[in-house]
Amino acid sequence: MQKNKTTTYLLYALGEIILVVFGILIALYVSNWNQTKKDKTTERLYLSNLLSDLKDQQTSITSQLEQEQSFFEAAGTIIQDFKDDNCLQANQEFFANTTELGSRRTFVIIDPTYTDLISSGNIGLIKSAKLKTKLIEYYSELERVEKIIQNNNSLIVDQIYLRAYQKLGYAYYSDFPSMFDQQTPQHKGMMLASYNEKLESISKKVLAKEDFLLQFMNAINLRNTVAIGHYQFLSDTQKLTAVLIQELEGIVKDKTE
Repeated sequence: MQKNKTTTYLLYALGEIILVVFGILIALYVSNWNQTKKDKTTERLYLSNLLSDLKDQQTSITSQLEQEQSFFEAAGTIIQDFKDDNCLQANQEFFANTTELGSRRTFVIIDPTYTDLISSGNIGLIKSAKLKTKLIEYYSELERVEKIIQNNNSLIVDQIYLRAYQKLGYAYYSDFPSMFDQQTPQHKGMMLASYNEKLESISKKVLAKEDFLLQFMNAINLRNTVAIGHYQFLSDTQKLTAVLIQELEGIVKDKTE
């Protein structure tokens, strides 16, 4: 009798344990299922945001390509005129071109989503190892291009070209009057004539000296080389961006269907 009671108690206890374990397993399964569903939703959101960032990056690259093209076209005009005439045609077009070459554009990386993925450790939510590798390589390339353009702008445009031009050239902005409003008291007296003949004359005399001419043309050639180099880097980056956009569009589409 006592033995039967013990056996019954053991069976009952074993059943209780099995039920508890089974309940825990079900709870874990549901929890894992919910987490997997949540991770998939988060992954889709990250992928959509990455795609948006890349499209914004592509727009920015296109705009910068146009500006770099305007730089090497301006420099090319000066170089070609010098080759044709063996001297500089120091006229309004010349000074407008040389002034434009004194400006430059900083390359901006648009990467809020990628930065969040890395800093939060959520890069692991991207299931495709191939895509993760491509993203890492892509943004590493953007950082390389950013450093190249930044260094060239600082060392060549600012420190070599602008210094030479400030000594030898006349900074002429064809739309300078539009920058100020003569009706505003703070702006009165801040406008030069649209083209100042005296400053033009001084610059022409300086540039007529061979040693100054040599220095100036070297600076123009360097500025031209920088613009062409930046254009090539940006063109390559634009192609990489287009490929990544196309791939992400396909992935996002598959995950939303």
